[in-house]
Amino acid sequence: MVALGIAFASLSDSLDMSTPQGKLMFHVLAALAEFERGLIVERVNAGIQAQGKHCGRPVGSGATVIDLAAVRQQMSAGASLRGIARQLGCSAALLSKRLKASAA
Repeated sequence: MVALGIAFASLSDSLDMSTPQGKLMFHVLAALAEFERGLIVERVNAGIQAQGKHCGRPVGSGATVIDLAAVRQQMSAGASLRGIARQLGCSAALLSKRLKASAA
C-alpha cells in the first residue's frame, strides 16, 4: 500500500516492509512456509498410501439406480421431488440432475 504511504512493520520479528531488506525477508519467509506446506502434503499423502486407505467419497461404488419413468409418473400424480427422493433414498439434487440429463 505504498500509494497510500502505509507499510507493514512487525516489531517482534524486526520486519519492515517499507525497506528492500524487509521485503526480501518477507519473501524468503513466505517461500519457506510454502516449501514446508508442500512437505506436509507429501508426508500426509505418503502416509495415506502406505496404509492403503482412500479418503473422500467412494470411487465408482454405490451408483444410485433410478427408474426415471416411475419418477415422472409420480410427479405427474402430484408427488414432490423431495418426497420421491426421500422414498428412493437419494437427494433431491441427484434426482433433479438425473431428470434434467435424461430430458436433454
